Amino acid sequence: MWNYYTTIKRFYKYVYKQYKNNKYKSMNLILSDWKDYIFDAQKLNIDLTIQSNIMPKDLYIAHQNTIKQIKYNNDLEIMRKAKARVKELQKYNYKANGLLIRGPKDSQEIIEEGKVQHICVGGYAERHADGKTTILFIRKVDKPNEPFYTVEVSKDNKVVQVRGKRNCAPTPEVEEFMKLFKEKKLKVNKKKNKVA
Repeated sequence: MWNYYTTIKRFYKYVYKQYKNNKYKSMNLILSDWKDYIFDAQKLNIDLTIQSNIMPKDLYIAHQNTIKQIKYNNDLEIMRKAKARVKELQKYNYKANGLLIRGPKDSQEIIEEGKVQHICVGGYAERHADGKTTILFIRKVDKPNEPFYTVEVSKDNKVVQVRGKRNCAPTPEVEEFMKLFKEKKLKVNKKKNKVA
């Protein structure tokens, strides 16, 4: 791959210089990072006809920067997709017995839910944004912004899990609410199936 961008002599000097900078313990790590850096640079549309972009002065720092930029771009894309689902998720809005259920406003709200509740729902943000699963929040009507329980609904409208703080199981109050929610909101075509 290197020979597409430079000569073997120039590339060898570059790798040796990176090794002398003491940020790498082996030549293999330099080669691996450089390859990853080039792939990331291509994804980021960095002009690789410019020599300083092909062989940055400090490969380690340049590689870390491209990793951060890729992550940032991915996070923006996840945020955009999650926001695009907000209107669609309104079909799940429901209130009963002092509780309500609603979808998240964006992927950041899913991540925050996980932090506050000490559950792993933050890891579902991308799957939710892509529509592979749906994350919903149960709140007390008098505390609509305070996390209470978190719900995952599959693509086929089945409740996968209902988790409270530190993964606690639903209380009888939440179980009753979920029963009503399933009956009212997760109806599948009645001719084919009954309530999900």
